[in-house]
Amino acid sequence: VIGTFLDVTGCSHIDTVELAEFCEPTKITMPNLFNPGGVNNPTFHPIEVDDNTYIDIVNNIVESKFEVYNRWGIKMAQSIDLLPRWDGMYENRPAASGTYYWIYTYTDSSLREYKLNGFVQVIQNR
Repeated sequence: VIGTFLDVTGCSHIDTVELAEFCEPTKITMPNLFNPGGVNNPTFHPIEVDDNTYIDIVNNIVESKFEVYNRWGIKMAQSIDLLPRWDGMYENRPAASGTYYWIYTYTDSSLREYKLNGFVQVIQNR
């Protein structure tokens, strides 16, 4: 930004200021174990998200895409909600216990894109 101003004597002064934007990155970590309907983690969602942090995290995510696949590559769940969340259901039935692959892509408020993926072990209580 370049600014020009006149002082009380009528002299002109010019100055330059560089403004830089810095935003803390929005970091998301997914758990590797999930117990649908359980007490500790009833839905598969980011570890950082709780009642105290939900608003701050959601306000810093501009867009996202979340998908969960079984070991045969069948898509079990998908979402474009700002935060990934899976209740462990597939076609209105509980998904079988086992290992599932997830992909989560999101863009934060600094317009930086993150691509995360990993595995989660689903343990059903039957």
